[in-house]
Amino acid sequence: MAQQEELSGDISVKGKDLGDVTANAVSIERGNAKDIKGTSVEITLGTAGSVQAEQVTLRQASAQAVKAQDVIIRQGAAVRLEAETVKATQAALVLTQAEHVTTVGGQIGGLWAGQADLDQSAAGVVIAPRGTSRVEQSAVGALLTGKAEVRNGVAGLIIAAKVEGDCQALFGTRAALAFGAALGAVLGIVLRLTRREQ
Repeated sequence: MAQQEELSGDISVKGKDLGDVTANAVSIERGNAKDIKGTSVEITLGTAGSVQAEQVTLRQASAQAVKAQDVIIRQGAAVRLEAETVKATQAALVLTQAEHVTTVGGQIGGLWAGQADLDQSAAGVVIAPRGTSRVEQSAVGALLTGKAEVRNGVAGLIIAAKVEGDCQALFGTRAALAFGAALGAVLGIVLRLTRREQ
């Protein structure tokens, strides 16, 4: 059974499962914690429910929710991630919101960012409406950005004020318009049918 930890100093544990942890600096190796609050949190080979800190580092670790200034993830995962800066290497991120995201060899479900840099990564949806999205040797399902810089990348759909590089888009202008019209028609029919049933 995990125990409840309420600390004001620093905590460093190896091979131990914890409950809720509040401390200045938290370091967990080969252990798990429920909810962590602190200034600096580092988890190696472990898991956490939620993490709130200024600096978070996950190494071969995962967390359900992370809210921080700066996040570094190496061979780890996060379901919900809110941060100012995210640097991820070989990481899986489900939903990410950050001012600046850099990922190498990673997987991202949905990303909302000021600036996104994807290198040898895959993303479902990337939204950076006022910023720049750099996509190098990566694949993106849908990219909505102020400026897209693509090198050896593939995108299903790109909506950008400016596109640079050698991108292979799966939808051209006509195909994107036809897809949008068809999707709109289908959604309209579904909404109309669900309103009639109510």
